[in-house]
Amino acid sequence: MKWGKKQLIVDENGQSVTVKGTDGTVYVQGTSDVTVTVGSYSTNVDTSGAATADSWSDYAVDKA
Repeated sequence: MKWGKKQLIVDENGQSVTVKGTDGTVYVQGTSDVTVTVGSYSTNVDTSGAATADSWSDYAVDKA
């Protein structure tokens, strides 16, 4: 499985998968036969612990 164009989880055929909570709540209804069961689901993300990206200038070179 991988992320699709609209940030949906897709199967190997490119079809979106269903995301379902352990309590039976369907968070995302997919078109695939594949279902992913999750303990919790959120559309928000906390990136406060993520590393910072390198600066492009660290890799830039002068043109000859």
